[in-house]
Amino acid sequence: MSSSTTSTGTLPRPLAGGATEGQAVPVPAPAGPDGFFSATVLNLSRALAALTPAPVEKVQRLMRLCGQENSQGVYTLDRRGRDAIVALGVFIIESGLQHKELLVPYLIEILRNLPGAHWIPSPNTSKQHGLPESEQFSFCLLTLLTDIAHRDPSFRGEIITAQVEVLQTLATLCQSGDIPKVALCSIVVPSLLGVARALGRYSTGDVGLISQLFPRETFYSPASTRVSTPATPTFPVLGHSRPVSACLQLTLDLQGHFIPPSPNPSP
Repeated sequence: MSSSTTSTGTLPRPLAGGATEGQAVPVPAPAGPDGFFSATVLNLSRALAALTPAPVEKVQRLMRLCGQENSQGVYTLDRRGRDAIVALGVFIIESGLQHKELLVPYLIEILRNLPGAHWIPSPNTSKQHGLPESEQFSFCLLTLLTDIAHRDPSFRGEIITAQVEVLQTLATLCQSGDIPKVALCSIVVPSLLGVARALGRYSTGDVGLISQLFPRETFYSPASTRVSTPATPTFPVLGHSRPVSACLQLTLDLQGHFIPPSPNPSP
């Protein structure tokens, strides 16, 4: 895998809320029990990643919060399950691929079963500002797996093969005509777009791209103003290397809503 370093001008892509690339879309932060769960599992994953070694039983506890296969062999992906999978990916990257033999095959299995997964939409998702949940999640899942493939050659071939197969399966489903229109428009097509957007995107620095999508929060005193750690990486977009802020606003909450970056406080 390689990234281009050539920069050329391209037209900005419209984003949700009427903004274009490079512009933040103001959306209130999520509230309620699911919003609390999202923040909790993300903080838990980072706390475990800071341990060397991370206790396997605690990692397995985080893994049990993720989407699981039912008796029919179908994965159920509700909001909490999707958030836990993202948090699991953050743990893998930020821990230096600890317990990769246990976790990476599970994430690949989630990816392979993505086209046939049972999606349970969140009732609190903002339709005005948020991208479709299936596009958000498929983008995040592909991103974290590509980060892993970049860091670990032993899984690289299997991950890339699974990504291409899922892309082909989703494209075939779009053309089959057998999918109900509601499911096609709300799940299959957004999943295809999320997969296509994430292919080949990874961070060449120490901080994984999935960690930049969900940056650590920093608390400042005495004003106690919460801001997101700024991230200004670049990654390839259709063969060009452009600043992240110019192609995708990377400060997100776990539901995929765009959050305007906060300025750094005065020292």
